[in-house]
Amino acid sequence: MTDTSALVGRDELIAEVVREIRKGKHVVLTGAVGIGKSAVMRAALKQIEPRPSEWYQFDPVAYDAGD
Repeated sequence: MTDTSALVGRDELIAEVVREIRKGKHVVLTGAVGIGKSAVMRAALKQIEPRPSEWYQFDPVAYDAGD
């Protein structure tokens, strides 16, 4: 089964998920195993432009005890 066939009739659900994510809200999809939760989320995320992100890494500084 492809993602396309699994999402027949899910356009409104996907649009609602996209709207909520764009508002900055957290979204939880629940349901039985195999119902298509992951496919709905993948389809929604394909419609959302990724936000730029930054990554900072602070390395611990080792000091010589003899100083």
